[in-house]
Amino acid sequence: MSLGELSEHRLYWADSVKIDRYRRALASLVTPESVVLDLGCGTGLLGLLAVQLGARHVYAVDNGSILALAKQIADANGAGDRITHVRGMSTSIELPEPVDIVVADQLGGLGYEPGILAYYADARQRLLKPGGAFIPQMLRLSIAPVQSAEMTNEVEFWGTKPDDVDVSATVGYVANDVHSPKLDIDDLLASPVVCREQPTWINESFTLDASFVLERDGVLQAIAGMFEAVMADGVLMSNNPRSADRMEHRWNSLYPLPESVAVRAGDAVTASIDVDVDDERVTWHVTVGAGQGRRSFKQSTFFASMLTADDVQRLSKDHVPQLGAKGEVWRTGFELVQQGLSIGELEQELSRRFPFGHHIGAQGKRVRRASGRHG
Repeated sequence: MSLGELSEHRLYWADSVKIDRYRRALASLVTPESVVLDLGCGTGLLGLLAVQLGARHVYAVDNGSILALAKQIADANGAGDRITHVRGMSTSIELPEPVDIVVADQLGGLGYEPGILAYYADARQRLLKPGGAFIPQMLRLSIAPVQSAEMTNEVEFWGTKPDDVDVSATVGYVANDVHSPKLDIDDLLASPVVCREQPTWINESFTLDASFVLERDGVLQAIAGMFEAVMADGVLMSNNPRSADRMEHRWNSLYPLPESVAVRAGDAVTASIDVDVDDERVTWHVTVGAGQGRRSFKQSTFFASMLTADDVQRLSKDHVPQLGAKGEVWRTGFELVQQGLSIGELEQELSRRFPFGHHIGAQGKRVRRASGRHG
């Protein structure tokens, strides 16, 4: 756990809209017999809400060391006896009993990015009772054309020759990456269009298509992705800056154009965003205007990867990988784990076999930590 991680979680606790929507959704579903899974619990906020609303028991699952803090917070609020903290990925753990409700704060700029679809699909198959509920239960995905100062800072900056140094080669990478700023109402050049509605437990690739007539003059810099989450019946939460249910600390997914395009009210814009959840790749195609003045852009996060010739060779299906020095330490370490050595014996034996190089010693420590945590 890092100080940066706590700063992120502070924003979760400080977002009164988000807490209100989760509380209202839980209140509509929790009964005195409810068993709840707080998936990716972090500091344990959602599980604590479930206990306060009367849930019989909560399983708080997280793969990080922040779980220790979650337990301390639960104990400090008198909920320690009703929350079981489980260290691990939700996709690899087993629970003592099936749960009635799965709740998680795993929403990105376009909803899906932190992995909620995969986590919920797995939980539905293995951890949730038949007929059980998810919070959120549904996602409505929207896109909109935007003019954002974020794109000026993130993309166009690299073409300005900072300190009179040509770094324009960077533009191709950042223009094919997805950015995560907070949008304001004035950033939108047209109203968002809902392109897809799906349950949160369907984990499949998808395409978002929309056409827009711009509502004002401006500079088109990106297509923004946003969501409206149906938390429970009648309870909504969104990162759409025009929504009455928008969160206070929110961000969106921005898919930039490689160059800004001056536009006028009435101009036509079409956008298509393809999301491959298996490859974690996004491709977007944007057209501006019509006829001879029509401009078209197609980009992909594939081109945001900074690959050397050696990287490309290693990705080839014909490449035969070889263990390097670090790999040898890992292999030896796990072989010793299988022999039943204690942490102290592992440390002594790894130091004896690999008495060279600072990076080898650091790798050995990681092997020992992994052995102690998962062995």
